[in-house]
Amino acid sequence: MNIHTTKILSPLYSSMPFYTTGWVQCNDWTDQGLGTAVGGNVVHNLNAGLVDLEIKVLFSSTGNDSDCIEAYNLNSTVTDSTGFTPNYVNNNEFWIQTGANGVARLNLATGVFTLIPNGWYYKVVVSVRRHTVGVTEGGNVYSTSQVDTGEKWIDGKTIYRRCWTGVTAGASTTGVALGLTVDSLCPGSEILIDSSTYGWMVSGSAGANSTGFYFTSTAQNNMTLFHNLAHMQGQPYVLVLKYTV
Repeated sequence: MNIHTTKILSPLYSSMPFYTTGWVQCNDWTDQGLGTAVGGNVVHNLNAGLVDLEIKVLFSSTGNDSDCIEAYNLNSTVTDSTGFTPNYVNNNEFWIQTGANGVARLNLATGVFTLIPNGWYYKVVVSVRRHTVGVTEGGNVYSTSQVDTGEKWIDGKTIYRRCWTGVTAGASTTGVALGLTVDSLCPGSEILIDSSTYGWMVSGSAGANSTGFYFTSTAQNNMTLFHNLAHMQGQPYVLVLKYTV
């Protein structure tokens, strides 16, 4: 079970996994493999098949991004076969096969197909299409399972966060069995009842109008929720603890 509090968050974007061959010079485009090296496979090591990959094949006369083009063509006649086709090999490699007559491009001046000359360069850029981008903020998403906060307490121990949920009793106190023994209770621990948040209190110091929580005994494996006001009784609660064990 996850309990979420509402807050506008700034998105945290992770970078898209990708691979590029860099610019590779090719001196023969006919019946060729355009890979990490000429005549070989594209070895991307992204652990994804063709169905999950975006593949871009670029060409350049100088091997520079500033004058590169993309060529999309699969043309086949009795005397002419041009273009290229990526083919699956495994989840870390694929093969790009060119046509028997090489790869053609559209001449910008005439709009007519022109074969890419030998000596030009190619670059293959591969990215993973299916990639999860997460948005999160520590402390605003609580889980009923123990979560490592990534923080350390003053004694060097790891600080964990976990929440317990339920409904307060129809009296002034509710017992909560933690199911673990707490060593130190850390800042950030709180209880949410009736849309309000309350903190830790010293056992025996609960006043008539007080609300909070304290360890039931020195064993520190049970909590007592104190809620003396009538409107706090019979209400859903979320007990959030940050602690070391």
